[in-house]
Amino acid sequence: MSSMERYDVEKNEWVEMDGLPRFRAGCVGFLVGNGEEMEFWVMGWYGESRTVSGVFPVDEYYRDGCGFGVEEWWEVERY
Repeated sequence: MSSMERYDVEKNEWVEMDGLPRFRAGCVGFLVGNGEEMEFWVMGWYGESRTVSGVFPVDEYYRDGCGFGVEEWWEVERY
């Protein structure tokens, strides 16, 4: 999945945002920072690889990530 939405608490609705730079499945997302300096980071993924009975193979897990700050995504190098 590469789409992204954020929840607007004041309007009680989901708002569509720019999508991730590429497809990601099995990733984790988290907030970094405090107050007005918050960034949303997405790390890890399985890519668009084949599945076995709908399960992604563990040996094909990627460790790079991307972050979303001021209205745009950026890629994070693989560690």
